[in-house]
Amino acid sequence: MMFSTIPAALADSQLDSLVNIATQARTQVKLQLDRADNVPDNIKTLYEKGNSETELLINSVKQQDIAQSKQHFLSAMKIFKQISITLSSTQAKTVTAPQVMQDKQAPIADINYKASISRMENYIHTLKGLVTKNNISIDFTNLDELIQNAKADIAKGDMISVEKTYDELKTAITETQNLIREETSQKLVDRAKSFANEYIVKIDALISNAKELGISDDDVAKLKQVRESLSTTNDPSQIIVKVQRIITINVDIKDSKNQRAISEANRSTVQADSVKNENVSEKAFTQDQNVKQEQKQRETKTQNTSQIDRLETRLAKLEPSIDDNIQPKFDNAKSLLSKLKTQTSGDIDQRMLKSLDALVREIENYVDFQNAKGDSDSTDQNMPTYSDRTDTKNPTDPDKSNLKPKRPQDQKSQ
Repeated sequence: MMFSTIPAALADSQLDSLVNIATQARTQVKLQLDRADNVPDNIKTLYEKGNSETELLINSVKQQDIAQSKQHFLSAMKIFKQISITLSSTQAKTVTAPQVMQDKQAPIADINYKASISRMENYIHTLKGLVTKNNISIDFTNLDELIQNAKADIAKGDMISVEKTYDELKTAITETQNLIREETSQKLVDRAKSFANEYIVKIDALISNAKELGISDDDVAKLKQVRESLSTTNDPSQIIVKVQRIITINVDIKDSKNQRAISEANRSTVQADSVKNENVSEKAFTQDQNVKQEQKQRETKTQNTSQIDRLETRLAKLEPSIDDNIQPKFDNAKSLLSKLKTQTSGDIDQRMLKSLDALVREIENYVDFQNAKGDSDSTDQNMPTYSDRTDTKNPTDPDKSNLKPKRPQDQKSQ
C-alpha cells in the first residue's frame, strides 16, 4: 500500500506529489469505508479529520507554503493509515468469526413492513430528486416495481413474499446509492478535465506566440511543464492546483509587460522635458502638454488592462467552485468581462468595470461562505441517508392481522 512510502515521498517529491499521494490515500480509504458494514462512528469521525487535512494540504500547496503543506500531508497520511489498519483488522475478525454466533444474538421485535416500505418509497423519491438536480441518468424502474409488488403482497397478506421483496429493496437501494456516487464522481472528473482543456488551449497560444508577447524562456519552460502535467491529470483537486500555477505565471507575464509599457512612457516624458528646457516657445510648451496627455492616456490604458486581467484571473479561480445557485451571476460576470475586453483600453466603460468588480466580490463571498460550511465537493455529504429502523407493532394498528408473524433479524444493508 501507498502508506509505506510516506518518508521517501516527503523527502524527494514536490508539492504536487504530496497532493497526489494524499488524495489517492483518501480515495482508497473511502472505498474501504463504502465496502465495510457498520462502520463505527469514531472511524467516520477520523475519516472526516483526514479529509479536512487533505483539503488544508491542497490549500497550502496553492499558496506555495511548503512547511504547512508537509505538516498537513503527514497528518492526513497518519490518519488514513490508522483507518486502513483498523478496518483491515475488523474485517479479518469478521471473516474468522464462527457463523453460529449470529444465532445467539437477541431476537428483534416484529417488523412493521408497511411502515418500512413507505419509508423506502419516500427515500427513493429523494434519490430521484438528487438525480434530477445533478442531471444524472439512473434507471429507477426496478425500484418502482419492487415497491408496487411489496404493497400488493401486504394487501394480500402474503408475508413470505413481502419479506423477500423487502430484502430485495434494501439491496437495490444500496446499489442505486453506489451508482449515483459513481456517476456524480465521473461527472466531476469530466467537468475538471474540460476546465483543464480550456487552459491547455490558452497555454498553447502563449507558447506559440512567446516571442511576439515577449515571454522569457524561463516562463515558456514553466508553461510547458505545467501543460504536460495538466494534460495527464484526472484528479479535480490537482487540476485546480495546476491551473492556479498557470494563472500565477500568466499574471507575472502581464505585470512584466505593463511595467515595460510604463517605463517606456516615463522615458518619453523625460525626453519631452528635455525639449521643453531647450525651447520654451509656445510650440514647445504645447508639445509638452500633448506628451503629458499621451502619457496619462497610456497609464490609464495600462491600468484598465491590468484591472480587467485581474478580474479575469479572479473569475478563473472561482469557476471550479461555481454551483447552480451562483451560476447565473457567474455567467453575468463573464458576459460583462467579454464586453469589456471588446472595448479599446482607452475607452473602457468605468461604470461597467465597477459593476463587474462588485459582482466578482459577491461571487467570492458566496464561494468562501460555502467553503466555510464544509460543503465542498463531496457527494456523500449531499447524499441523503436512509435509516431503516426496526418497527414494533402498535396494538391499535388496523393491519395487525396481516403484519403479526415474526421475521428473522433484519440485517442492515447500508
